Amino acid sequence: MAVRYLKGSSPPITVKSVSNRSGELINYSIPYMISFFVMDLGNLKLLLSFGFFMFIMYWLTMKTHNIFINPVLAVMGYNIYDVHYERNGNECEDFFLVKGARLRKNERCRIVEISEQLYVVTERNPEV
Repeated sequence: MAVRYLKGSSPPITVKSVSNRSGELINYSIPYMISFFVMDLGNLKLLLSFGFFMFIMYWLTMKTHNIFINPVLAVMGYNIYDVHYERNGNECEDFFLVKGARLRKNERCRIVEISEQLYVVTERNPEV
């Protein structure tokens, strides 16, 4: 995955508060995905397809302890957080993609911007 090639030499930031945003799939994509299914209870192939889709959604829910916006990132172990943090003495708020364990308050990490207000955590608790 391309994320492993992101390197950041930016100064570490300090996390001030964190809230998990991984549960937004239910509000974002499920209505769009469900609209592609035609529910004909007499058609076994359609019922099996729908069952498989629901199984994948269940598995992602169990894997991430929540439903994730991007299922591929969820399978890869990433979560998304709304983070208030301090950078160069300034208070900021953005979204962070984090692989593995949850971010904690007062944790320090290095980040790389991948789009407006979306960062990937490249290093946690770096030695300054």
